[in-house]
Amino acid sequence: MSPKAKRNNNFGFQRKFATREVHKILLVCEGKKTEYYYFEDFRLELNNLIKLKVVGKGKNALKLVEIAIAEKNLNAGKNRYNQVWCVFDRDEGSNTKEDFIKAIKLAGQNGISVAYSHPKFELWYLLHFAFHNTPIRPDDYDGKLSGKLSKPYQKTAKGMYEKLLEKQGGAIKNAARLLNQYTPRNPVQDDPSTTVHILVNKLNEYREEPQ
Repeated sequence: MSPKAKRNNNFGFQRKFATREVHKILLVCEGKKTEYYYFEDFRLELNNLIKLKVVGKGKNALKLVEIAIAEKNLNAGKNRYNQVWCVFDRDEGSNTKEDFIKAIKLAGQNGISVAYSHPKFELWYLLHFAFHNTPIRPDDYDGKLSGKLSKPYQKTAKGMYEKLLEKQGGAIKNAARLLNQYTPRNPVQDDPSTTVHILVNKLNEYREEPQ
């Protein structure tokens, strides 16, 4: 059994994808490196009938959704994307409250799914190690992760998907538990919270089956 097959065997997900037609997924990420590198590595785990395009734009949430809409419309018809996702943060350093709310609303109006993190994507990484439901300053996430990784965390470093893969199942459970604590949900206020696990779960449906 190949190393890749062993990695894929860590999960009990069953693929729902049965058709022989190519299934196209577009991910438009706020981060040019952090989110981009994570999902670009995920792409290598998918079966050959899944075409995952990952782009990192370095734009705020509202602009990101506008870019995704334009890309979706440009590829309408025969070459259409089966799914379009935007991945962005609530972090005040990149998104105002108003833009964050508008971005989620605009995405929904145009059939685009959103994987958001409040306050930042590194919350998803932190949930791989333990359940976490208390707010911390956005600038403190890097230090928290450095402690868990036993070495300095670097936002621009590649390989986080592979490093965290064995803990992904626990992260999904922790993220779902965290999100369920908010009733009703208010993404702009729910700190901490994330829906990245929903996107990860979706992609896991299309992972290559073990040999």
